[in-house]
Amino acid sequence: MAIKGRRNPKHDARAGAEPTSPSQGGLAPGKRTRTQRRVRGGAKTPGAGASRRGAADAAPAAEGEVGRDLLAGERGPTRAELLGEAGREEEGETLVERIRSRFDSEPEPGERSPDELVQDGVLEEGERDHTSAEDADAAIQEELAMYVGGAVEDGRQIAGMVAVVGDADWETVGLNQYGEDRWEDRRDRINAFVDRDGRVFVHKDRGNAGTMVHEACHKYSTRDLIQVSQPLNEAVTEYFTRLVCERADIDISGRGNYQANYDCATELVAMVGEATVAASYFDGDTDGLRSAFREARDRLRDRDDNLLTRMKSRAEWNTFV
Repeated sequence: MAIKGRRNPKHDARAGAEPTSPSQGGLAPGKRTRTQRRVRGGAKTPGAGASRRGAADAAPAAEGEVGRDLLAGERGPTRAELLGEAGREEEGETLVERIRSRFDSEPEPGERSPDELVQDGVLEEGERDHTSAEDADAAIQEELAMYVGGAVEDGRQIAGMVAVVGDADWETVGLNQYGEDRWEDRRDRINAFVDRDGRVFVHKDRGNAGTMVHEACHKYSTRDLIQVSQPLNEAVTEYFTRLVCERADIDISGRGNYQANYDCATELVAMVGEATVAASYFDGDTDGLRSAFREARDRLRDRDDNLLTRMKSRAEWNTFV
């Protein structure tokens, strides 16, 4: 039986994931300064989504950010680390010159706006074999049918709201979402994200077959759990991502995205039950999750139902989230 959820018109969890380097030094010939760039925005518009299901990349990478900033996954070398070898020369060019050239080669935004990318159903093929948006929707609706009835009734899905893009368009959507200063730190650290208008952008050369499923789970969720705790929201997202992929036979072998968050969610499910966690995530029943957590902690204290025990359980919930 599907759990009916509250109708929530804003279910646009913001998410993202991984690597390049910040610019330094002078401006390369033909390049505009960042302040000369203008990136067009646009309202949420349906489009199409489709790329292929495939094997996961063995190297873990954070899927994305939702709400507050969460920078996870592997990082590239910092400017200080690279400059540590600045005295070396190679092929007639000093390392400093090569580093400066690298930083000056910041990608230029593409011509299409974020809205146009989604409306046109841009699905670039790259180094990763991404699951299609349609397959992600089908897997979630079939494998989590007992939990996502309210979400489906509300029309939540990822198909028609996603674009798989290359570097130029990645620059466009990133600048539109984060602005120049924040994007400089995130450009290479994220695989995908959901923007403020609920549109999903996936980098064609990053992530794995679970990336589209992870972002799709965000689209089926409400905003309630993320307002309680962004790390917990990612934990539950990754829990259901892996559950769906396992049941739908989507190969994510080697996936290590949000591993610590996932381990936490697994323990929470063991404590309060999967249905309770699902209700908080897909239907917004965070009060039920909080109560179940406290009751579970009380049971671990042999049901010592005094005021001190109840206060400890409340404190543990606050610490947990």
